[in-house]
Amino acid sequence: MGFIQEIEETETKFGNVFITDISPPKGVNNVGYESIININSDFLLIIDSPGGSVRSAPIPFAYKLSYQENQNVIFTLNCRDMNKLAIQSNLLGAQMLNLNNVFVVNGDKSTKQKKSAKTVNDYTTTTLISDIVNLNHGMDFQQSKLDSIATFTVGSAIDFSKVPQINEIKLVRKKITNGTDFFISQPCYDTSLILDFHKAYYSQYGYRIDKPIFYGVQMLSKTGRNWGFIPEDVENEMKSNVSSLEIALKFVQELLSLGFNNIYLVPPIENGGVRDYYMAQLLIKKIRSM
Repeated sequence: MGFIQEIEETETKFGNVFITDISPPKGVNNVGYESIININSDFLLIIDSPGGSVRSAPIPFAYKLSYQENQNVIFTLNCRDMNKLAIQSNLLGAQMLNLNNVFVVNGDKSTKQKKSAKTVNDYTTTTLISDIVNLNHGMDFQQSKLDSIATFTVGSAIDFSKVPQINEIKLVRKKITNGTDFFISQPCYDTSLILDFHKAYYSQYGYRIDKPIFYGVQMLSKTGRNWGFIPEDVENEMKSNVSSLEIALKFVQELLSLGFNNIYLVPPIENGGVRDYYMAQLLIKKIRSM
């Protein structure tokens, strides 16, 4: 069963679909591994070197979660760290492991990494999307024929709070034209920005975005790292000791009430990149029990 069919069937069953953001481990001792398995998310998104930190590559960790723990996985591939040859070789390796869902990003810009490692950026996200589609047609970036076709489903990012908005609208359209199958949004605690983006996209092109979108919800941390657009009222809730779970739960309910049933859940990120996956587990459980 393909990814798109899986999310359609999951939405039919539960009324919503969750992708949960997962950081690969910094070693081989499986710290936090059990808490990842217990999230009970529909899909796990294995991110790639978050913040420019050294961690396990997403593909082998995704394979471990998929084949040892029967988890539905999406691995992330960034344009920052590898040239075209390395990226496409890794993609073929993922196919050998029967990993078909890939999420394409530029990669975090880290001040720490700039001082210690060179960025490559041989691809942009849009050209990488195109070349993955070509792999699905049995052709590599050198226009050489592969021994077999690939079977990737390709996701890419969308940012509802990006300014100027028209640039992001045009980028989203280009990603769709180049072959994106689904989108995952940057966290954004403001449904008015989301609705305005959809309205502006329709005004620009005369039709709506026809690909599944997973709407980003970060479970905020008072002492760790938060990103994306956080409105003043949400910041005030944090300062008044409203829990991260309560804030995220209320926003997920608001998204669902608007018919935005695909959720990208980012568990709290504490100092040092430590993740609180139990909070994600609680949120999904609460939503599914309503």
